[in-house]
Amino acid sequence: MKIGLTAIKGNITQFIAKELYNNNLFDLSSALVREGYDEVGMDIGEFLKLNKTNTYITDNIQELVKNSDVVVDFSSPELTLKVAKEVSKQHKTLIIGTRFLKDEDIEQLKKLADNCKIIYSENISISFNLMLNIIENMSIFLRDEYNINIVSNETNKTNLPIKIAKTIARSKGWSNVSTTDDNEYNSINFSSNINNNKNEYSVLFSALGEDIEIKQTTFNPSCIVNGVIRSIIWSDGKNNGFYSLQDVLKMN
Repeated sequence: MKIGLTAIKGNITQFIAKELYNNNLFDLSSALVREGYDEVGMDIGEFLKLNKTNTYITDNIQELVKNSDVVVDFSSPELTLKVAKEVSKQHKTLIIGTRFLKDEDIEQLKKLADNCKIIYSENISISFNLMLNIIENMSIFLRDEYNINIVSNETNKTNLPIKIAKTIARSKGWSNVSTTDDNEYNSINFSSNINNNKNEYSVLFSALGEDIEIKQTTFNPSCIVNGVIRSIIWSDGKNNGFYSLQDVLKMN
């Protein structure tokens, strides 16, 4: 299967590219950089300090998509939408791990998916999505006397803690699931625990006399690669549509 990658100069994309290079199921067919970058025309394997692939880096989105069966995108919201439009035109498959997409961006992706396959997850780690599924089910059964604290090691509260909060709020039938203001998810609180050596998210349900904690800790991007590979394989033969990693893992 021919795989194209956007934002090949990004650290996460390079980690993914090297893992795909070493997997016999996939061929690195194309990679994208910004227009005019010096890397345009460079062999992808040589750029990654691996053996030659005889496939090349481009700054042309149309060329990237044309040379690929599946495009893997960990870039910016602006570039993600541009790539998605071209993937839709050419009826290919797009795996998106880009963060900070707005609700209107996601709605646009859903429309584009009428003509292609799009798999989108803010965190494409299998364990993070499994944690969301567990939390959603726990939230249904634990009554409102449980205080909830979401802890992450991020300096700022980003989309992922909010996604966890929305999952809990939706499960409990709370109406205020669209706000991103601090401490406005009923009894959900946010806090941070900074550790630059790992990424960590945990949810603590606390009641009189007991605590229940669900935690996901990652030490390197390997968990992301596993989610990407699982998504690519799952997409083969599927109908056009907008999917999440939870669909890939058959949690929905």
